[in-house]
Order: sequence, then C-alpha cells, then structure tokens
Amino acid sequence: MDGTALRRRKDEPTQRVTDAVVEFEDQGGIFVPVTTRSDALMKRAAASMRLRGLGVLDGGATIFNFATAQRLPEYTRWLGLDKIRKIVSAIGPLCTEISYEVKYRAQNPKDVVIAAITEAAPSVFVVFENDHEETIAERVRELEVDGHPNAYEDSATHRCMQIVYAGVGKQAGIKTLLDGPYADIAPHNTAGIGDGETDLRIYAALPDGATKLAMDNAHPSLIAAADYVVPHVDNDGLQVAIDGFMRGAY
Repeated sequence: MDGTALRRRKDEPTQRVTDAVVEFEDQGGIFVPVTTRSDALMKRAAASMRLRGLGVLDGGATIFNFATAQRLPEYTRWLGLDKIRKIVSAIGPLCTEISYEVKYRAQNPKDVVIAAITEAAPSVFVVFENDHEETIAERVRELEVDGHPNAYEDSATHRCMQIVYAGVGKQAGIKTLLDGPYADIAPHNTAGIGDGETDLRIYAALPDGATKLAMDNAHPSLIAAADYVVPHVDNDGLQVAIDGFMRGAY
C-alpha cells in the first residue's frame, strides 16, 4: 500500500487512484492489498477505495475480508504469547524500538517487562542498528520464526524487521488466495504491483503468465524484475496500472 497506493505517510489514496480501484471492482475485478499494515491501519484507505474482497495484511499473518470487516481464522496465523515473550527476551536488548500486541510500542526495549505481555499479535516489529542485523537474524532462526528485514525510513544506520510465524509472509498469503478463494482466476488475468524490495515476494507468488508491474519509485531490484514500469506514486502510477490492465494494455 505505502509507496504504491498511498503516498508516503498518507492514509488515504488520491481521488484518481480511488476512482480507478472503485471502477475496477465495479466491473468485476478483484483488488487485493498486500501489506504489513494491520486492518486498523488499513481502515481509512479501505473505506476510501470501497474495498470489498480479501486482503493479505500484517505481512501475511492475516487474511482479511473487507466486505465483512473480519479476519478469516482458517487462514490467519498470529504469534502466541509464549512465542512473543521468547522473541522479546532474545532480541529486545539489541533493538532501539520494538512493537507487539495491538497497542504496545516500546522505545526502550531493554526495559520491557516480559510478564506484561498479555495479548497475541500477528507479528513483532523491531528496529535496530545495522551492526546487530546478523546477530538478530541468527536468534530469529533459532526461535523457529521468520524475520522479514527491510530498510528503515531511508536510514543508512538502521534496519527494521517484521517477525512472524515460520512460513508466514506476503508470498504465502498470496498463494493462499490463489490456491483457495481465488483459484478460478486465470493467470493471464492476474497482475502484481509494488514498490519495495520485499515486493519481490509478490512476484514470486504469481502464476506463470501473470503481469509484474513496478512503480517508477520502486527499488531497482523490483524494476529489473518487472514486465512494465508505471509512473511514480506521486503521479498516480497505480491508477495508470489499473487502467492499463483493464484495457488489456499489458
């Protein structure tokens, strides 16, 4: 969503993007957000675009039905209390910031009280200095969970990581939909678009014959792997992508 449908630090799409998504779904298309955002953080954007299908949220930990505003429990895999406590205990002291549960965000992870963790969560989100990346990655593997790292706010000194159950991710979430609820969609009627390096996982989940689109503001690796590049997010590239897809331009 961020950097593709939404401009940086914006919770709502532009009117052109909104109109494109609404028209696409009105004509029978299915628009599937694939994002690390939770359903709460998707609420405004989803309402603006009048989303009515399924979405891959929380980095793949949640499959969400926008029509009913409910998670699909059969496809949703959240971290339990014991796993969260182990993660926080193992890597918290190496982090500058750590988030878990629905409302908890700690700026001083070294002071986290493990016993105070009382809710399940889709993931644990951590920010750390680059020097700690190898150590954190090793500890995450030992805990038998998956950590999806990425750059943090264009910082040269910090990285972030979303830690989820092993096997959970954007790629797995998309495969779940394409193998299940959306199994009848033909590959040539499928397209994936993104902007970040981690969106290569979206491409990896697409069937042969699907179209790979990248924003002009995308990471170079995504642009190199794309079939087509559409305009920058500030120039409503998603609207151009959807209109082109509807017209069969790809």
